[in-house]
Amino acid sequence: MKAAILHGFKKTLEIEDVPRPVPEANELLIRVEACGVCHSDLHIADGDWPQFTRITKMPLILGHEIAGRVVEKGSNVREFQIGDRVGVSWIHWTCGESLHRTKDYGSDRGRRLRRVCESPCEPRCEDPR
Repeated sequence: MKAAILHGFKKTLEIEDVPRPVPEANELLIRVEACGVCHSDLHIADGDWPQFTRITKMPLILGHEIAGRVVEKGSNVREFQIGDRVGVSWIHWTCGESLHRTKDYGSDRGRRLRRVCESPCEPRCEDPR
């Protein structure tokens, strides 16, 4: 698959072929049809947020706030089907373990698989930082 790769702060993104990811048991693989470029992406690419520069691993594929279709799913995923339209909103932080449903604006399957730890509607999980 093609991806825009950041190899270092303040460097030009390079379009490269990268291996297609394989979803783990609780994950989806989404064919991205649209992707927002948030201002935070620009700050990360420029390296001007010290709180991120020390934890950013290069090379990095930027981009979040995506919409697309499910093309593969992990063995534990039951709520989504291949071909479902899904969206992934901005994620402040995620524990990577617990589930959190988000409001859907287009179908009955607009759910996120990983819960945002600082969600106002659920108790805060243990912060892995």
